[in-house]
Amino acid sequence: MVPPADNFRFLSSDATGLCIVLWCTILMLGFSNFSVAQDAAFPSLRDPGRQANHGGLTGTLFRWASEPSAESAVGPDLNEPLVTDRPDFTEASSTVGQGVAQLEFGYTFTFDSEAGTRTRSHSVPEILFRYGIIDDWMELRFGGNYAYQSVSGLTAAGAEDLYLGAKLALTPQAGFLPEMAIIPQMTVPTGHSTLTAGEVLPGVNWIYGWEINDILSTAGSTQFNRAMDDTGSAYTE
Repeated sequence: MVPPADNFRFLSSDATGLCIVLWCTILMLGFSNFSVAQDAAFPSLRDPGRQANHGGLTGTLFRWASEPSAESAVGPDLNEPLVTDRPDFTEASSTVGQGVAQLEFGYTFTFDSEAGTRTRSHSVPEILFRYGIIDDWMELRFGGNYAYQSVSGLTAAGAEDLYLGAKLALTPQAGFLPEMAIIPQMTVPTGHSTLTAGEVLPGVNWIYGWEINDILSTAGSTQFNRAMDDTGSAYTE
């Protein structure tokens, strides 16, 4: 295998290839049936008068033309259980809804021992604050965390760089065509001197998911982010 260029690195070539095949198939079958969501097709479940006040767009920015049910394309129903971005490796492909504030947090502990090197780390509170603005299809996102790491007795602790982003709900699910969202995101250099990247690191996260039934769903994401290695050199991850 030919190694990637120094300024561009894939974490997993197998996963990347799978994503490319998956999306080529989906786009060939359904992307030509894309259209902008209109108010007549997307009434709000929560407030029928909201469309007149918000430009007629609710739920998602687009819809699949083959979508059989208008109601499945509206924004989140507040009577349903919360859909969170944590705890998971893939963010939800839906937004919280206009005017809804959602606070999520967690704790992660990791331990590794290899070749005589023992590494322990604590990550808390991993706060993610989400707030819906403009309409159901858009939310603002703010994240912060405090990290502690010990490597063979040498420790580093402090606040990590602040996370900023916005999630846009793109499409509802229509059969095998996925529910999709996209997150433009970045970290800004506000963290402790031993933990900060020292510069703004932008990125984008494309999320897609399928609800199979009431208890089973699957999702994935494709991300490209600017990152820094241990020597301070920047690359695309």
